[in-house]
Amino acid sequence: MNAPDERALQQSRLGSKGLIAFLIFGNMFIPLSTDIYLPSLPAIGVSFRASTPLVNLTLTTFFFFYAVGIMLWGPLSDRYGRRPFLICGSALYALASVGCAFSHSIGMLIVARMLQGMGTGAITTLTVAIIKDCYRARERETILGLIYTLGGLAPMVAPLLGAQLLRLGDWRLAFYMLALFGCLDFLLCLLYEETLRAEERYCGRLAGAYGRLWAVVQNRSFFYPALLFALPSLAYMGYVSISSFIYIRYFGLSAQVYSYYFALNASLAILAPMIYLKWFRDRNKQKLGYGYALGTLLAGLLLFVAGRGAPWAFFLCFLPYALLSGSVRTFSVNWILEQHQGDSGASSSVLSASSTILNCLGMFVAAVYPGNIVSGLVILMMLSGAVLLVGWRVFLRSSIPCVGVKTAPKQDSSQLGYASE
Repeated sequence: MNAPDERALQQSRLGSKGLIAFLIFGNMFIPLSTDIYLPSLPAIGVSFRASTPLVNLTLTTFFFFYAVGIMLWGPLSDRYGRRPFLICGSALYALASVGCAFSHSIGMLIVARMLQGMGTGAITTLTVAIIKDCYRARERETILGLIYTLGGLAPMVAPLLGAQLLRLGDWRLAFYMLALFGCLDFLLCLLYEETLRAEERYCGRLAGAYGRLWAVVQNRSFFYPALLFALPSLAYMGYVSISSFIYIRYFGLSAQVYSYYFALNASLAILAPMIYLKWFRDRNKQKLGYGYALGTLLAGLLLFVAGRGAPWAFFLCFLPYALLSGSVRTFSVNWILEQHQGDSGASSSVLSASSTILNCLGMFVAAVYPGNIVSGLVILMMLSGAVLLVGWRVFLRSSIPCVGVKTAPKQDSSQLGYASE
């Protein structure tokens, strides 16, 4: 196993273990920012007399501006370093969370969530960039598995915490709690020491730094699989956006009981990265790709046949898909990052933004589907599985090289790292 880069060991204030804890906490901000207030979504609609699609805009706009933030912060960090933008992002997140808590209309809440998404974009995408700075190949895969596993505690705890806060007061308490998390991350960012060396930074013009995003997109070995393996999370985020309406309105449960179902689903899903690392890590990547596609299709079929009659049936039928979507990131992120050398901030931005844009699509479709709310989720699962199956087959049969998946000829230097301006 490759040893971690010395930059992971030279954190005099955080320490190497503290750095991993910092990365785990940063990876928690998406589920914390969404799941903690999921039990409150129906209450927010009542408070502002807003429709379900309008309330769901607080989720979809968060993710859209999260994607915008990802594309903004990553290239900047390649030029100026990770630390200043981590500090800016966590400060913006904390202030926007306070703005959410003080919102007096659904429109104000949506705007505050936009800013919160921008701050989250810095926290999460630069977390991935730091992982690429500090860890190599197989060691990176182990770290990713650990981060995704322990980071999975957030979607387990967040809805339980949100439901309890709802019992103590109204939905605003959830956003005060997120403001506290933002302040804690801000303090950790102050302790973090820069991991991007001066000689590895992009030295051209600022516009050229953003041009590296296009260089990453043009790298078909990177971009095509990044899009393909974002598909399993499309329906999962659709589920996240409407899960409270499924359990509370469709099945008639209370917000507290809903939080138990959601947390139990999340607690089992955190096993997925460890299951992958223990039993599937060294399996044929091509066959695993087909397995994820077929698994998504079968999970959608199972939910359609048996998951619409009772909340426990829905939970049991959706669980295999939750496990699958939880493991696919550990499977895909590491070898996708290997396809592009250098440009760590830009490549992590493109990787995160591609999945986020698809997530927004899934959340939007799930919220506006006019028929049975569970059937809409089934359609998302079946479509994403079918597209992944066909797309993976086309990719494998193409001449596009892919390190670690199929034989890769030597790539042109203009496609990798820092090409001359």
